[in-house]
Amino acid sequence: MTEERKAAQAIDCEQLVKVTNARANQYGFQYELGVNTATKPWNRYPYGLHFATARHIHKWIAGCQGGAALLWDVAVPDGTPCVRKPDYGFAQTIVLSNPRPIPEEVYVASVKHNGHSLAFIPKEMRTWRICSEAVHRNGFALRDIPEDKRTEALCRLAVQKEGRALNYVPKSKRTDELRRLAVQQNGYSLGFVLEDKRSESLCRLAVQNSGCALQYVPDDKRTKALCELAMRQDVSALQYVPLDKRTPETCRGVYVALEQDGWNICSIPWEVRTEIMWVLAVQQDVDVLEEIDEDEYTEAVGIAAVQQSSDALRNIPKGCYTELLCLFAVNSDGLALDKVPDDWRTPTVCHAAVRKVGRALRYVPDNKRTKELCWDAVRQDPSAMEYVPEHLKGVVATALK
Repeated sequence: MTEERKAAQAIDCEQLVKVTNARANQYGFQYELGVNTATKPWNRYPYGLHFATARHIHKWIAGCQGGAALLWDVAVPDGTPCVRKPDYGFAQTIVLSNPRPIPEEVYVASVKHNGHSLAFIPKEMRTWRICSEAVHRNGFALRDIPEDKRTEALCRLAVQKEGRALNYVPKSKRTDELRRLAVQQNGYSLGFVLEDKRSESLCRLAVQNSGCALQYVPDDKRTKALCELAMRQDVSALQYVPLDKRTPETCRGVYVALEQDGWNICSIPWEVRTEIMWVLAVQQDVDVLEEIDEDEYTEAVGIAAVQQSSDALRNIPKGCYTELLCLFAVNSDGLALDKVPDDWRTPTVCHAAVRKVGRALRYVPDNKRTKELCWDAVRQDPSAMEYVPEHLKGVVATALK
């Protein structure tokens, strides 16, 4: 039998009910026995008064201001404005009766549905059973368990579900085994271990689980081997590798990741990205160049990009074009001259373009279509003659005979 059914058995399954805190004051509205009418004009959700079916009332424990303490029966008068959903509803007017303590089964169903709902259960009602079910659902629920009820068994269960729940384990119960379980579940839990308890084996276990847990490893334990392990696990861990240990061997994991997917560059903090990383990234996927900042760009990165695709010229940061970059672009694709900014269509670049693809002559500025350049273009592709200035066509044709 599900907890939902068990909870509903405590009351009529389809009975309309409502939960409130002990003062019956919710979001500034004071409920009372009998007729209750919303103070705001009826405008459907959210201005009506809320209720739910007994089958689903456990879902509404979470969010009950001041702690869900009372369960009321609800009746909706005929003719009152009302919106009904399968499991809840709102009405302009509701009639409340039979206020009583919320049954434990409802609380249990609530924490099984949402472990965080434990925070909305009155502390005096947080039994071991309810607390245990909450931690089974969400390890972080340990935070809302009264400290005198945080038994070793509950603490163990919490860190097995969510390692970072170690932060809520009483210091007297943080054993070596519990710390190991925590970092095994989530490497970042190492940050909640006292520094003098961060042994080499515990640090290694944390880094094996989460590369960036390296940030919590004491400086004297950040060995070359541990840094390499962190990098293999998560390339963004590079930011936590000491400068004197950023060797080619340590960074091999980063290079491999970039060769597999250039967009991994976005996972590496900008302050530790290097030229070689960007070169590897754009060689794998030239579109990554869209993400580069002007202060990270170098000519080598641009050349690597345009060698992959001349379209990369459109993503070169303004002010970073050079003649050499444009030469590499047109040497890869003569028609890339069309994407070269006018200021960089120098005679050298234009000659390189037409020697690669004669018809690139169409993109050569009129004042640079010299006799020699037109010869080169038509020699490469006779159809380029249509782009030769009229006054040079006869000379070029004669020279090519």
